[in-house]
Amino acid sequence: TGIILQWLQSDPHLSSVSHIVLDEIH
Repeated sequence: TGIILQWLQSDPHLSSVSHIVLDEIH
């Protein structure tokens, strides 16, 4: 998950979207 976090941090827009996706996964 560390690589994913670094990838999200490099793209703030995807970061906001990923939070929604992560909520769906959890």
